[in-house]
Amino acid sequence: MQGRHNVDSRRKNFGCQQRRQPLIKILSSFPVLRQPTRVRYSGPILDAQKLEAEVFGATENWFLVGGTTCGILAAIMATCCPGDTLILPRTSHKSALSALVLAGAVPKYIFPDYDLKWEIPGAVEKGFNELKVEGRRAAAVFVVSPTYHGLCSDLKEIAKLCHSEGVSLIVGEDHGAHFGFHPQLPNSALHHGVDLSVQSTHKVLCSLTQSSMLHMAGKLIDKDSVSRCLETLQSTSPNNLLLASLDATRAELREKPEAIFDNTISLAIEVKNLIKRIPGISVLDSESFSCFPAVVDPLRVTVGVRKLGLSGFEADEFLSSDQKVISEMTGTTTSLICLLRKLAGSTLRDWCLVSNVYQPCVVCLIGG
Repeated sequence: MQGRHNVDSRRKNFGCQQRRQPLIKILSSFPVLRQPTRVRYSGPILDAQKLEAEVFGATENWFLVGGTTCGILAAIMATCCPGDTLILPRTSHKSALSALVLAGAVPKYIFPDYDLKWEIPGAVEKGFNELKVEGRRAAAVFVVSPTYHGLCSDLKEIAKLCHSEGVSLIVGEDHGAHFGFHPQLPNSALHHGVDLSVQSTHKVLCSLTQSSMLHMAGKLIDKDSVSRCLETLQSTSPNNLLLASLDATRAELREKPEAIFDNTISLAIEVKNLIKRIPGISVLDSESFSCFPAVVDPLRVTVGVRKLGLSGFEADEFLSSDQKVISEMTGTTTSLICLLRKLAGSTLRDWCLVSNVYQPCVVCLIGG
């Protein structure tokens, strides 16, 4: 059911009280995203960023109009000088690799444990000891949590380890911007003591595509260094619609954080329970990992079709062409369906449609 969304609350937060009332761009009243650090910041963008920091539990916040890629580039460039070593998983997003090039840093790759059943790299906390043996020291550590499938690393322990070494921790929290806003959701990276967190607000919350946020906490990282890197990377003519969408998302979260997710989480759990009853189908959850404790985002629905003798690609082809159910990502044995995007706009009818369509299509796969 692509394209349907309840935008009334967004329309209100954008300042559009009527359906046909256009958004008016008053460019002269908006300063650039970040002025040189010697200038005292002022204006609506700074005010909005301060409100974002308050809601998300950060000491500093930056709006990003170049997506999370821009935030990851700035975070690594601000913490690594030419020749410095950055510890990061070999499975990192290509933006982290681009940041290594721009910063002139040297990678110390971590090769994560790999779960062959679910094709998911597990959370790994290693690298410091190997660097010590090599006579090197890390300037920063970069990890991705949660993964695309919603699997969270033990950020609290990783942060403790990094800080004991005097090293800052950067987290690519692309798919975790909603964390911490409901008791049934995992805690945010900032809650666990990380220094920089980059979130794709447009992926899992309600801002417009290409808009993201960079959060900072603690005192290990110089905020002016981050600002200077963002000045280098970001446009000095940002799209004000992207900025307004970030602020509107913050306003909605501040007004009713738990109410936004109550229905969504309960319906996601219901959908998973229904799918689990289908013979030959498995659902990824915290009980799927016996080798290490795992926390999984309840709003991610990953189904396994290995027992059916099918690949995830074959299952996806059947779902998309015959049942009009769109998987967000597929693997050789899995199909990921993200049920997060509707948020407050979700209705029981929407969720029942997902479960009712999915069940008969899988029964067809079984041959029943």
